Amino acid sequence: MLQEHPEQYDTHLILAQSLAATGAFDQAVSTPEKAIALRPIDPQPHVQLASIYEKLGRLDDATRERQEGTRLRNSEENRP
Repeated sequence: MLQEHPEQYDTHLILAQSLAATGAFDQAVSTPEKAIALRPIDPQPHVQLASIYEKLGRLDDATRERQEGTRLRNSEENRP
């Protein structure tokens, strides 16, 4: 699906969740990164990526992504 339609934002998120659920964290990293590239102002893939980074022990990266997700969520709440 993603090979034919790499612009499918939701599919990237679902794939990341599925890969993480099976413990394939190294493979899961690239899918929320692609979702971020497609929708940089959406907080969800940042939070998802933070969780994956935590599982990989990449705590600095996890903190950065979680903070970015929080920042985006807060700015989203302040939009008209």
